[in-house]
Amino acid sequence: MRITQIDSFGFNDVDDKVIGAVEKVKQVISSAPFNVTSLGIPSAKRNLISYFRAEGFATSIRPDPAMRWSVHAMSTSRLIVHLAFGNVANAMYELMKCEHYFRNSFSMATVFVIPERALARELGSNIADFEKIEREFDTSFVNVLRMPLTLIGIGDTDDTPVVD
Repeated sequence: MRITQIDSFGFNDVDDKVIGAVEKVKQVISSAPFNVTSLGIPSAKRNLISYFRAEGFATSIRPDPAMRWSVHAMSTSRLIVHLAFGNVANAMYELMKCEHYFRNSFSMATVFVIPERALARELGSNIADFEKIEREFDTSFVNVLRMPLTLIGIGDTDDTPVVD
């Protein structure tokens, strides 16, 4: 797995610990030795979540006990990591959930990990891709969402070993 694109919004006043956690997210993703297309979405998400857990992130937790929503991973500095490998509508819904956590002081920022367009097309139809989410955020949501957000686009590499 490789990082292909990164874009950040609203990180001007973010704590250094959160910035460090974003860097740790990049390291975890870059070190993941598998292809998303060879594993499929559910297995790739499970494997990536296990990498975050091994690096000290809390996984599959509910930051707001009053809500039934969970997040894929969260750092001790309250950085949410969401693996947006689903359809476009679900990605927008997940952004709204992360905004809820931010506005209610359960999180400090969010990282959205999203397939690049080429990978999204390989994974299926209507899968959210980095370019679409970035464009939607830039044009529609930048004035609605207040949370600091980093979008990380991922792709498979030809030299990544296939894991069963």
